[in-house]
Amino acid sequence: MAKLISEDDIEQAVLERLALPEFGYEIVKCNSTRNNIEDLNDGTGRASKKECVLPEVLKTSLRRINPHIPESIIEEVVQKLRRDYTGTDMVATNYEQYGKIRNGIKVTVRRNGKDDFDFVRLVDFENPENNTFTAVSQMWIQGKVYYRRPDILLFINGLSMVFIELKNGVVKVEEAYNTNLQNYRRDIPNLFAFNQICVLSNGLETKLGAFNASYDFFFDWLKVDSEKEKPKRGEIRESGLSILYFINGLLKKERLLDYI
Repeated sequence: MAKLISEDDIEQAVLERLALPEFGYEIVKCNSTRNNIEDLNDGTGRASKKECVLPEVLKTSLRRINPHIPESIIEEVVQKLRRDYTGTDMVATNYEQYGKIRNGIKVTVRRNGKDDFDFVRLVDFENPENNTFTAVSQMWIQGKVYYRRPDILLFINGLSMVFIELKNGVVKVEEAYNTNLQNYRRDIPNLFAFNQICVLSNGLETKLGAFNASYDFFFDWLKVDSEKEKPKRGEIRESGLSILYFINGLLKKERLLDYI
């Protein structure tokens, strides 16, 4: 990992690791260039580049997690989750969507000739393998004025929950915050409706925080198996292993769900 100096090298290493059986992520490489920026045939299944969900993955996952909920209600929930949240107070929107992620969405169902209520779960926290984890690289997203293309987005059941921005090893991680993350927040705010974690890394340093937090509140993830671990920061930086500590320590399915 110490030889990984370019953004692309780090990106490919992250995707290759997440594809391993111990992680089990589905991988989508959009490989979009500015020449086909509007092309919807990028592997994400979106109907519009403004969308920040994977609609078919979302629909299939909700059907599997909620077999007791009628198809028509699943369809209705999926359509509502696909909406464009641009123009809303994104902090309030994100908080509202987090409540749905944690507690499900209350819906009205018909049972025995009477109206009743139930909940559509967006995530199966009790059975990690019952969820779909997808890593998507280089997905163009259309904003009001500009298109933006995050390096890697991690989706759980088709909802974008982890944002990863990469820099090469000679660029300070803070630059990813000051330039890239701030541009994304301004230009494609819809991306952060369901976001739970923002990750900034140059391979040598990897920092995590909330999408609306100041840089001072982004922290290093340097532990893998236990909170009692005492990481050797100098060695980790020198060997360029911080991104691996982040992947191994947080991105296994059960651990990521527990963190969320």
